[in-house]
Amino acid sequence: MKNRYRYYIITFVRRAANPKKVLCRIRLQIEISAALSGFFDDSGSNAVWKMVKGEEQMERDILLLGDPRLYEISEEIKREELDGLRPVIADLFDCIKGIRRDYGFGRAIAAPQIGVKKRLICILTDRPYVIINPKLKFVGDEWMELMDDCMSFPNLLVRVRRCRHCILHYMDENWEEQEMHLDDDMSELIQHEYDHLDGILATMRAIDNKSFIMKKETRK
Repeated sequence: MKNRYRYYIITFVRRAANPKKVLCRIRLQIEISAALSGFFDDSGSNAVWKMVKGEEQMERDILLLGDPRLYEISEEIKREELDGLRPVIADLFDCIKGIRRDYGFGRAIAAPQIGVKKRLICILTDRPYVIINPKLKFVGDEWMELMDDCMSFPNLLVRVRRCRHCILHYMDENWEEQEMHLDDDMSELIQHEYDHLDGILATMRAIDNKSFIMKKETRK
């Protein structure tokens, strides 16, 4: 609910004829609402106010390695929850774009990485994909080793072993059944994100205790 109202407020401000004037008038109302009811958290109020100062930052904070919420199993999404999750979907795509901007990588993210314990994945490759309640099946016995990265530890690489081919069944953003046959890097990608839904990080898939490499500083 908080995310939905935050999304509506920011969208309204963006479309206003004089956004800065509107922001100055509603900032106090937002902070009063926060103080009286706790309805808006600090991130919601700050996100709106940053627009006044030209520091707009739509993407949510991504949980980092060690946060206990990353190790929890996510819940399946019910059809009636879909509309309420659309602002979360928008946030997830914003996070992908933000990581690309700041670190130069990023193709997908799972909802638990922003603290939403739902079985939801967003992928941004040739086009946006919304993956709801995925079911993953490995195909064949061909495996590959690779260095894996993650938005929850953007400066760390982990050597893991993944199945080279898989089939993904899921519901899309229109609640229609979809099927994807994935190979190589896309197979690895969906396995990484699927693991997040079960509270498993790439660090837990490391081949051995020497499978970790720190990246050089890449943040822009």
